[in-house]
Amino acid sequence: MGRAIRILLVDDDHFVRKLVQQQLTAQGYEVQAENNAADALAALESRSFDLLITDIVMPGRDGCKLIRALRGAGHTLPVIAMTGGVENAVGDCASYAEMFADLTLIKPIPQADLIEAVKGTLGGA
Repeated sequence: MGRAIRILLVDDDHFVRKLVQQQLTAQGYEVQAENNAADALAALESRSFDLLITDIVMPGRDGCKLIRALRGAGHTLPVIAMTGGVENAVGDCASYAEMFADLTLIKPIPQADLIEAVKGTLGGA
């Protein structure tokens, strides 16, 4: 049997982070949850992941800057971006995320839609 698919989840909202982590773990994914981009980048340096799921609007380094840093470092990791809505995004951040993420989801995300998005982004895994 192969190793579990590893997902790095980044969201500054504790409730959202825990809910998404529980939903993905229940589907058999191994999820490492971080509450900010700096910790996510450190995690990416220390182990490999199969997918990054990141919130777009976060204090400090937002999800767009996280995606930019990821791509700038040469990572080809698939990315799902999440946002509470374009009206909450700063500047063109939501548009940027849509350009560089494999998929952008609008919160709240129904569990079935989240799982379908993850499977689709991972090629059915």
